[in-house]
Formats: sequence, C-alpha cells, structure tokens
Amino acid sequence: MESIQDAIATTLTVTPLATQTAHATKAVAVAAEESSPLGIPIVPSEASIPDIPAAPVPKAHIKRLQFRLSPSLEDRKRMTRLVVERCRPLFFPVALPTSPTSAVFPAATPQPHDAVTAMDMTLSVISTASNSSTAPVMTVRVPASTANSRQFLKTEFQEVAGACGLPKHVGFALHRRIVERGWMQLEELRDAMGVDGGDKAALAAGDNVADEFKVAEDGEDRVGWEGFERFLQHVFQFLNPDMEALVYELLKPSDRDYLVPLDFRIVVEDLLQTHPAFEFLASSPAFQARFTETVIARLFYLCPRNGRNRMDLRDFRLTNITTLFREVETATNSLGNNIPSVFSYKDFYVIYCKFWELDRDRDMLLTIYDLELYGRRALSHAALARIMECYGITVVESSVEDEGAAVAAVERGDTVRCLGYKEFIAFILSVEEKTSDSALDYWFRVLDLDGDGVLSLLELETFWEHQHMRLPEQYTVFDFFSLM
Repeated sequence: MESIQDAIATTLTVTPLATQTAHATKAVAVAAEESSPLGIPIVPSEASIPDIPAAPVPKAHIKRLQFRLSPSLEDRKRMTRLVVERCRPLFFPVALPTSPTSAVFPAATPQPHDAVTAMDMTLSVISTASNSSTAPVMTVRVPASTANSRQFLKTEFQEVAGACGLPKHVGFALHRRIVERGWMQLEELRDAMGVDGGDKAALAAGDNVADEFKVAEDGEDRVGWEGFERFLQHVFQFLNPDMEALVYELLKPSDRDYLVPLDFRIVVEDLLQTHPAFEFLASSPAFQARFTETVIARLFYLCPRNGRNRMDLRDFRLTNITTLFREVETATNSLGNNIPSVFSYKDFYVIYCKFWELDRDRDMLLTIYDLELYGRRALSHAALARIMECYGITVVESSVEDEGAAVAAVERGDTVRCLGYKEFIAFILSVEEKTSDSALDYWFRVLDLDGDGVLSLLELETFWEHQHMRLPEQYTVFDFFSLM
C-alpha cells in the first residue's frame, strides 16, 4: 500500500475525470500483473494501456510516476555487498610496494567485524614486468597495524557519499546519521553493561567498543569502517533502497515521518563549506545565513503543497530534489547558467536586494504598504490584502516588553499581517514566473475567496475590477464578461 501511495503513477493529463480514472485503473492493473522478482521499478508503457480517447497534450505536461516494488531479501543483501565493496578502498588506503606494478586489487572476500584489525590484509598485485597476457601475480601481506580503518571527518565525507551513489552534498547528513546511530548503540551497550555514561569524550576514551567512533582533537566526530558498514546493513535491511528514499531518510530525523525546513540546513551547509563555487562566501556569515534561508524556501516552494512547510516522501519525489542535488555538483560557479536556479547566488542576490529595497524600516517585515511599491504599484490593494491574509504572518503592532503583554495585544487585535523574508520569496517567484505550477497554486489560493477549491465568476470578476484599471495605456481593456 505504501509503495502504491508513494508512486501511483500513471499518465495524468488535463482531461475529464472519467478519462483520468480509466488511465489510473488500467495502469494499476498492468503493474499488478507485471511483478518483478528483482524489484525493478515498473512504469506502465503506452503500449500496455488500451487506447482511450483524450485531448492531445504536450509531452512536457505529462507526469509519470513509477511503481516501486519492494526488493527481496537477497536483492537487499546484494545491493549492500556492492556498496560495501565500492567503499572499502576509501577506508583502507594501502601504500603500493616499490616495484613495477600496474594495479592493486583489494581482496574481495569481506572479513568479519572482529577480524578486520586482527588479521593481515591480502592484496593481489599484477606486475608489468612482462607484456604477456598472463602477467605474474604477486601477493603482498600488509601488516594489521598499517591496515587500520581511515577515520573520516564530516568535511571529508563527500567521497564516501559519492561512492555510495548518493549526491555528494548529502555527505554531512550521511556522516551525522552514522554518528548518531553509533553513539545510540554505545549508550545502549553501556546501559546493558551497567556502566554509567558521560560525555562523548568520556565514552570514547579507553573503551574498545568506541574505537569505530573516535573524537578528534577539535571535538568533531570521526567515522570509521565498522560504524559505516553497520549503518549500511541497517539502511538496506529496513528501507526501500531507492535513491530518493535513501536521501529522504538521511535528512529526516528518526522520530519524524516528514521533513521540515530546518532539515535541509545541513545540505546547504555542506554546499557552502565544500563546493568551490561558494568559497567567496566563507568570510560573509550574514550572507550565508540569508542564502541558506533562500535555498530552503525555494525548495519548499517547489513542493506541490508548498503552504504546509512540511514535506513527506511523496512530495520529496515529485519535487525532484535529489536531481537538484546532483546538478549542483557539476556547477563551475554560482553565477552561471549551469547551476540550478534554486542554488543560484545571482537569483538570491536579486531577491534579497528587492526585499531590502522594500523594507524601509529594516525590521525584516513587509507591510501591505511596503508591498504596494513592488512593480511600480502593479498589484491592486485588494490582491495584496488577500495575499497578506493567505500567506502573511501575524505581528504585534505595538511594542511590548514581555510575552504576557504580547498575548494581551493579540487578544485586543493590536496586530498586523506582514510578509517575512521567507514569505516574500514565494511572493516574488509567483509574480515573476506566473506560469509555473507552484505559481498557479499560489494565485489560485489567492483568488479562491471562499476556500471551496473552485473559482467562481464572482471571485474572478472581483479581482478583475480592481486590477484592470492598473493596466498600462497601450493595452486594450475589455470588460470582464467579454473576456470570458
């Protein structure tokens, strides 16, 4: 049920409801018949669905979602082994012997957890001394003392995330989740042994069970091989290991089943600290904070239900956030066209400067009178009042000294609706890109005065009468019913 709810996917177009229902029913039936023992996602093809007469729709307007089947236990084990073997060389870097060799291949046979540091590592080294196809193979025994796992700080975890097939800039999130799970296991072990716990440094000092989670001299946690491997075993055992679900799980706290804006801060922090295109912001913490707020607000603006300030797995998939994380990896600078607009510093600078221009009293709040100056008073007072009603935040109008006075002011009605910086981001995006899906949702809520999900002629005419007088003189203005 969860897989169908997360990924009911069919070709839904702007057609009558009966046609959409027929498409969805056929797609579910086809997906139920074409079950895959390997858990490969199934997308109903056009040939597998009987022809149903419908109006032609451009391909850009067609949305397809995938049916994701839960993989079997063997598939999970196989995927775990693949990721483990791909990441093992990162944690066990070995110096090459001083001989004419061409390649070094770590032994493919995984060692038990307790035997990793107790046994020597075996490497097969192919010599280049001979040009024959059967080049001699030399076996090198690396002492256990030099084969200890490398310990990674969070700033070094990008290559580990890339080896796992994840977007590189979720490395901070991956490191955090491994550390959190490791210390939780250590606390549970301490409780079972009847040992009193203390701070992290006290837990790690002189305790063999904490060797996999070391504390650096600067107080930052390090992740070793054992903690990383155990985390992978846990992830692939209990999760549906597709990329979107895995990234979603890394960002989401374990005690919540949805994402909030605060959960994305670690990704933007990773981006600002490790991406070379944002090195110039290292000396500007104030701009880093505003840039982080802008990126997160734009990510939630793309969400189909952007007014909720929360994002479940279905919303996460539809927003294609994982794709955005991958695209920003290849960006060469933060101002060019090759970076996603969500992460563009140029777009952020335009938005923030416009907000700063309208915020004349510098309180980071825009009243309806501040907002009227936007676009040379292009929007009517009625439209702006409705925007404040739908998307504004309530602010105490008079200055108060304590919380009790603020509550009393709210009860008296001494409040005003304003737009903060986060709300202004959604406003300016909806004004400047009116044809996007998020902008259509934004303006539909503004026009729907009674909130019944339907725009009546009276509602449309109400805003038209206020707006058409503001159209420039070069436009020919018709009355409302002539337009309809």
